Amino acid sequence: MAHSTGRPTATRRASSKRRHDQNKKRRIEDRREGSASSTTDDAKNAEGYSGVRGDLKHQPREPTSHEMEQMEQLKGLYWSTSEEGESETYMIGQDVMIVPNTKDIRTRKKNPPAELKWEELWYGRILDIRTEDKSQANDVWIKVAWYYSPTWFMTTKARGARRKDFGPYEVIYTPTHTDIVHADTLNGVELIYQYDEDSDDPEDIPDNCFYMRCEYDTTNKKWISGPPARHCVCNETFKVHDADKKKKMHYCPKTGCHTWYHEDCLIYGKFSESKEDLSYFEKQWERGFDENKFSSIVNEVAKLPRRTGVYKDGEGGLPPAVLQYARQPIVKGGDYRAGNLGAVLRARWILHQALRRGVMPPEDASDFVTYRSLPVSTPDPEPTPDLESDTESDTVRVYGEDEDDVCIVVSKKKKTPSTKTTQNRARTKPREKRASGARFDHNRYGTVFVAVTCPKCKTPI
Repeated sequence: MAHSTGRPTATRRASSKRRHDQNKKRRIEDRREGSASSTTDDAKNAEGYSGVRGDLKHQPREPTSHEMEQMEQLKGLYWSTSEEGESETYMIGQDVMIVPNTKDIRTRKKNPPAELKWEELWYGRILDIRTEDKSQANDVWIKVAWYYSPTWFMTTKARGARRKDFGPYEVIYTPTHTDIVHADTLNGVELIYQYDEDSDDPEDIPDNCFYMRCEYDTTNKKWISGPPARHCVCNETFKVHDADKKKKMHYCPKTGCHTWYHEDCLIYGKFSESKEDLSYFEKQWERGFDENKFSSIVNEVAKLPRRTGVYKDGEGGLPPAVLQYARQPIVKGGDYRAGNLGAVLRARWILHQALRRGVMPPEDASDFVTYRSLPVSTPDPEPTPDLESDTESDTVRVYGEDEDDVCIVVSKKKKTPSTKTTQNRARTKPREKRASGARFDHNRYGTVFVAVTCPKCKTPI
C-alpha cells in the first residue's frame, strides 16, 4: 500500500481549475469513446493499488453552501459506486475514501480503466448528507472535511511544521476546510485512527493503517492540536510506522523527567549499561512510576474490586502478567508501534502497592493489565430485507433524519447489502491488548544484557 494523500489546499483558483478539468473531460468523452490506458495491464498486477475501479459518472455542478442548506438532510445512505456492485452504508461522522472528480475511471467494458493507487485517493470525514428530494434522490451530496497528507499540508506553511515531523500513513485533519462532493465519488469507509501522544494508554494503530494526531485550522492559520511533539536529544518526532523498524524509543517515567529517547541515539551517545544478571535491570525498571504524573492510573486501580486485608504473599502471589510487564522497559515505535506504556505503568503500580504498601492486588489484575476496556462503537443501521432491488429499476434505501424516515434512491445497477463496514469492524474486536506490536525482547549480546540509560536520571530505562 502506498502512502495516503490528503486534499489540496482550498483556494478559489484550485476550485476553478478542478471544474475546468472536469468540464474538459466531459467534452472529450462526449466526442469520443476514448481508449484504455496503456498502463492498465501493469496496474492490475502492480503492488500499491487500491483496487478502486469505480463507476464515477459525469456529475452535475456541485451545489453552493447556501443551496446545500436548502436541501433535505439525511443521516446516512446505502450507496454503491463500485464496478462490482458492492455497496456500503455511509453515516455522518465516518471517515471515507473519495475518488477525485478529475480522475477518469470510466467503466466501459471495451476500455476498462486503470486502478487508482491509494495515494491518488482523497480522504475526508462526512459532516453532512443532503438531497433535493428524498422521494427522487438521484443526486445525493456529501459535505466533507479533509485530511491532508504531510506533503499537501506543507503548502499551508503552518507555523512549527516540518515535513519530516510526520510519518508514513499519517494525515492531518482540517475541520475548517470543507467541500461538497457527489455520493458517486465515495469509495468506501476508511478508519482513520486517532493517536494521542499524551495518553497513558494509547490506542494501537495496526500496520499500514492511517492515523492522525494533529488538527489544523486552515481558515485562521493556527493549530487546534499539534504540531507533533519533538523528543530525544535529536529533537525529532515519533512516527508510529517508522520506515526503520528497529528505531524504537524508550521512556523515562521518573519524576521531573518524563522524556522519550530513541534507542539508537542513546547507544550512539554511550548512554547504556550492561549486566549479566537481568534482574538488576528489572528491579530498576519496576520502580519507575510517578504517582503525581499518573494520578489517573492511581485512581483507576483504586476502583478495581479486591479482597480485604494486608498483602503478605510477596512476588509469588502476584499474577505472572503483572510481573512480566512491570519488569520491562517502556518502549514504542518500530515493531512495537504505539508501545506498551499502558500495560507497564498499570503493572508497576499494582506491584508497588502490593510489595511496598501491603495493598491487595485487584481480583482480575492480569486481565486489567493486559487488556483495555471495550472501545465504544456506534453500529451502522441494520440493512432491511428489501434493501435489494424491489422494482425494475434497482433501488437502495437512504436513511432520513428519523429512524422511520427512509426513502428510495434509484440506482443504475443492482446493489447487494454490504456484509462489512471497515470502521465498525475495526472497533468492535472482543478485547484489545494494551501493549501493541511485537512482544518485548531484551537486548542481549552473548551472556550480557544491555539496557539504555536516561541522560538526565542516569538510570536504566
